[in-house]
Order: sequence, then C-alpha cells, then structure tokens
Amino acid sequence: MEVLRTESEAPLAPQPGLAELETLIADSRSLGTPATLELTGEHGTTRPPALPALVEHAVYRVVQEALTNVHKHAADAETHVRVHCTRRRLHLTVTNEHGVGGTPAGLPSGGHGLLGIAERIRLVGGELTAGPTPDGGFEIAAEIPLDDVPQMQSTRMKATR
Repeated sequence: MEVLRTESEAPLAPQPGLAELETLIADSRSLGTPATLELTGEHGTTRPPALPALVEHAVYRVVQEALTNVHKHAADAETHVRVHCTRRRLHLTVTNEHGVGGTPAGLPSGGHGLLGIAERIRLVGGELTAGPTPDGGFEIAAEIPLDDVPQMQSTRMKATR
C-alpha cells in the first residue's frame, strides 16, 4: 500500500472565521451578486466579542454555503449578511431578495446545502430556520447561545503577564 501524503506534508492553516467574512463577501460581489456585510457587537459596536473558534468557523461556513446557494439560484439577488453578537448570543441572517436565476459557477460550497448548514449550527448548540421570504427571496437565520460553549477556545488571544 502506498501513502499519498505524509502528515508533515499536509498544509496547516487556521480555519476561517468572522475576520474572513469580508473577503467572502468581496468574492461574492466579484461574481456579480450585490452583497453586503453588517457585523455588530453589543451596544452598537462594530466588533463582536471574542468568540469560540468553533462558532466562528461554523458562522463562516454557513455564510459560504448560503452565498453559494444564492449564486446557484438567484445570482443577481441583492444579499445581506448580518452578524450581531452579544456576550450571550450570536444572531446570523443571510437574506437575499428575489432574483432571476443563477449560474452553477461561483464560490466553492462549504458543505451539503441546507442540511450541512443545519448540522453546523446544531454542532455549536444553535438553532436554524430557513425558508422563502414574502417578497420571493430566501432567508437563513441562526441563533447560537454563547454561554453554553465556554470550553471552546477563543479565536482572539488575551494578553497575559
């Protein structure tokens, strides 16, 4: 039996999180989908508190999959990604307005459609809803409790002396 790659040859890189959402949105725009990102924390701040790495990665993959679905089904639809985070909860919505159709080419998929999105959110103790909007668009909404995940490592390091 032949080994294709040794463990030392495997590329190691941090998993994407909230900091990489702007790049994901920019990639979506470059493919023709008008997309916006709104990232807020408590009391109107523009930066959420430090979050567990698993939560940040789940949010990134959900947004990635949602944008992939927009490209496949409504590439011209204006899409809004909103992440609002308090110390206790993270609220995520990805909403697209009605579009006229998409093309199969676009962002690489991060999972297995809505099933994959739901599994990722459940993995971090959250709840997901997804469905059509009254205006013919589509919305994915997730709520993740943050007080139930203290054992997960934060993605931001705190200075210690």
